[in-house]
Amino acid sequence: MTDFLKKVGLAIGAAVAVIVAFGSQGASAQSQTATYSTQVTVQNAFSIGQWDPLNLGTIAAISSSTAGTQAQLNLNAGTGVTIVTQGSGGSASRILAIAPATRGVIHVKDAPPDTLLTVSNPGSTYNLTNPAAPAGTPALVFTPAYAAVGFNYTTSSTGKLNINVGGILATQASANPYADGTYTGTYQLQVSY
Repeated sequence: MTDFLKKVGLAIGAAVAVIVAFGSQGASAQSQTATYSTQVTVQNAFSIGQWDPLNLGTIAAISSSTAGTQAQLNLNAGTGVTIVTQGSGGSASRILAIAPATRGVIHVKDAPPDTLLTVSNPGSTYNLTNPAAPAGTPALVFTPAYAAVGFNYTTSSTGKLNINVGGILATQASANPYADGTYTGTYQLQVSY
């Protein structure tokens, strides 16, 4: 029996030695640090293009030398409805629509998705002039107006937005008459986020 006890005692001793050996390895754990690279692309720019040009139609325009309130053609950017009002407050100016005005459409793309944009007119008014008209011919004064399609200025999930362009075209106080021909000019649109 003593041989048996000696063998059991040796087995228990060996087991304790194994436990101590594994326990001591946990106390000296290893660690490593790894370094990785990353990147980000900044794209602040987006594209603005004209899909349909703004056309203020064909009109008869009569100037008046009295300032007052000038005759106006108002093309609603949101609805596309045109309303013409004649001069008042002493002004005998008149605008008569011959061919209808049509809204322009400006297309924004590559903007941040689902983002509210601000659309504004960085100028106030723009003169449309007839380069073939005699000197002293008055300009037609244009004040642009903008309306996002559906009146929602938030870009789509692909970063796109369509903006309708309309505005007010007014006569200018002048003793000189308007000459027949095409009156042209530029206007500005500012889009930001």
